[in-house]
Amino acid sequence: MVRFFERFGTYYNGRLNEFRTRVNYGPTMRISIATVHEWDRFRFPQGIFNVHVGSLNTSYSFSRFLTTSLLFQVNSDKNPVSVNFRVRWNYRPDSDLFLIYNLGNQFNSLAAGNPILTREQRLTVKYTYSFLK
Repeated sequence: MVRFFERFGTYYNGRLNEFRTRVNYGPTMRISIATVHEWDRFRFPQGIFNVHVGSLNTSYSFSRFLTTSLLFQVNSDKNPVSVNFRVRWNYRPDSDLFLIYNLGNQFNSLAAGNPILTREQRLTVKYTYSFLK
């Protein structure tokens, strides 16, 4: 399945045009693959700025209660690359346990000039519990 999305309008003291293309493929009921390309064009009095973001997302479901996903993303701004791995266990209705591991590059500052690109690793655990039956 191929999807296209476009949005435009004002953005602070300028304008934003956004265009996104998404391609989904599910070879089996347990596997899902998606690619996305997003192009944002910012028009400000200072100039025009373009940002491209591309991603590849794969998911595998061991069962309806246990799923994994892997997201690989590249940004056009000096090519920061990031990887996100997630495990979701739905141990009861409306209650989940997530394990999320992020590995990627991040700028230390958004200030103009020569921002320093650093490597970042993060492990996040999220636990939700529903008291409703």
